[in-house]
Amino acid sequence: MAFLEDMKFRNKLLLLLVFPLLGLLFFSLKNLQEKSTVLYDMERLKGFVNLSVKISALIHETQKERGLTAAYIGSKGEIFKGCIAAQRKDTDVRYSELNTFLQGFTGTAYGKEFVSKLNSALAWFKQIAQKREKMLVHDISFADTLDYYTDMNAAFLDVIVHMLHVSKNAQLNNQIFIYVNFLQFKDMAGIERALLSDTFFSNKFGQGMFVKFSALVAAQDTYEKVFFTFATDEQKTFYKNKLSVSALTEVNSMRNVAFEKANEGNFGVDPTYWFKIQTNKINVLKEIEDKLSSDLLITAKNLKDEAFSTLILYIAIMIIMCLVSVLLLYYIVHTIILPIKRLHEGIKKLAEGKFDIKVGTDAKDEIGELSRAFDWLAANLNNIIEKYKAMIEKYKGLMNILPTGVKVTGPGTQLVVKELNDTILKMFGYNSKEEFLQVPVENIFTSPDDLYNFCTLCNEGPIYQYEIRFKRKDGSVFWASVNSTFYTTEDGKKEFINVVDDITEKKEYEEALKQMAYFDNLTGLPNRKMLFEFLNKTLSIAKRYNYTAALLFLDLDKFKHVNDTLGHETGDLLLKASAKRIISCIRDSDTVARLGGDEFVVVLSSVVTKEDAANVAKKIIDTLCRTFNVNGYNCNIGTSIGISLYPYDGTDADTLIKKADIAMYNVKQGERNSYQFFSP
Repeated sequence: MAFLEDMKFRNKLLLLLVFPLLGLLFFSLKNLQEKSTVLYDMERLKGFVNLSVKISALIHETQKERGLTAAYIGSKGEIFKGCIAAQRKDTDVRYSELNTFLQGFTGTAYGKEFVSKLNSALAWFKQIAQKREKMLVHDISFADTLDYYTDMNAAFLDVIVHMLHVSKNAQLNNQIFIYVNFLQFKDMAGIERALLSDTFFSNKFGQGMFVKFSALVAAQDTYEKVFFTFATDEQKTFYKNKLSVSALTEVNSMRNVAFEKANEGNFGVDPTYWFKIQTNKINVLKEIEDKLSSDLLITAKNLKDEAFSTLILYIAIMIIMCLVSVLLLYYIVHTIILPIKRLHEGIKKLAEGKFDIKVGTDAKDEIGELSRAFDWLAANLNNIIEKYKAMIEKYKGLMNILPTGVKVTGPGTQLVVKELNDTILKMFGYNSKEEFLQVPVENIFTSPDDLYNFCTLCNEGPIYQYEIRFKRKDGSVFWASVNSTFYTTEDGKKEFINVVDDITEKKEYEEALKQMAYFDNLTGLPNRKMLFEFLNKTLSIAKRYNYTAALLFLDLDKFKHVNDTLGHETGDLLLKASAKRIISCIRDSDTVARLGGDEFVVVLSSVVTKEDAANVAKKIIDTLCRTFNVNGYNCNIGTSIGISLYPYDGTDADTLIKKADIAMYNVKQGERNSYQFFSP
């Protein structure tokens, strides 16, 4: 870039102005393109939203058909037979309306993935005639019926979800997300209506239906929370006004009956009344859904209008900025060049050590201020330099009488020690400054990582405090608190001042306190306090991600006999050996804690089935049954294990521990050396 160095400053200013103008033009055109893209997206989205309205109308009817069919199958054809025929006609009408709309709809404009999803959903619906015949003659199970309607609705919902790929606008995507989330929430309510209709008719849950019902309720809660997180205040208010508290109370009341009597059945709930109340709720959800689709269209229109207005504004700004830039060019060039020339001459004289110069002008702009500041600098520079030298000398004398360690490091082939006081020598175990100053800097650090962190933190300045490990002359390691700052030397290099305090005793004390507070002194395992903290975190994660967790309560069999006959020392060694064997049976993500005596608790952070917990229990029993050689004695013990599961046996730490303890006690009353799940 030598030609730029040789270019006159006047020409550089002209060149400097060209790039902002080109940048302004580029970004203006880019924004123009972006706003045009938004306009195009809004047009495409308008068609997509209209399609979504048609699809959601069809889903609403298939949801009602699913509910009526479930009640029909559950009642073994005693009710809703006439209603089903009418509902099927309504469903077919909505499908016909969707087909008519699709004839004028260009699906390829939204990509191959969208076309594939739409065709898949339509293929599901084409099976409906065959499924309906089987339903009327009871040639299909309730579970298969529910799965068919649910999978079909999910396929249509997946088409609507594709809207998120059409628009790139964050505000619009938020509205789309709210709409799609609410549709899924509403569909879950429809599945629940069908499932409980069959359950209340049968007066019991079918195989696997209670788990599905629990998942449905949890999913609806999640979708509702997501809605209230992202919806506007107006949408939240509309939702609350439409969905009355009394209606929700009745739905929740019947839900609670289903939960409470899940195992025994005989719910005592009129299935037709359940169907009516849940249908009323779903109809209200449809009104809210219509409100959300209307909001979505309004948002798209507003964004389209905004994009058009912004486009006009950008064009106007671009024209005005170009005109203003050209008009200012002449003035800027003539008001900058002359003062800069005068400053250039002044700097040359200052470099020669001539401090009696003045280049100030009467101009009120920054160049004028700069020239006057230069005059002030020239007048005071010599005095500042003398004060700086005196300060350095004072600092060097003061450093040697400080009670804390002071160390100065500076650049070389590596970052090396320049100066230090006597306290540093004692701290690091060296006899003289000369001996310490010859030590390479990496020799006083415990690892290359500590050296790297030290150099990095030093540059954080102007003052930085941190804790780090150092190595003494004899190789021993100690903890130090370092307060670091830096200054620039006359040759432009950095030197660092580090004030060092030995905090080894403080660190050891803190670690001892932590060990005493959270860990068992004998086995080194987490104690009761640490157990509850870990268990609460585990349950929180399990709740968030819908995991199943397990808690195993262990009590060693025959331990008291060993402790009484062979002594407490042998008993303590046996407890430590048992702890190690238990740890070997679990994953890194799980934990073992000692409650006291010969009682241990194992927390399995996630299990897929209860058999996973049983397998761990078997493994622990097998390993503890093997003979221990402790303190010269062969000891044979066993263990009784009680197991509780989250969320089935409880949702908090106290409840799970209590129920696992009850299950363990039941094992103790029986064969021992075995395990048992909690049973109410």
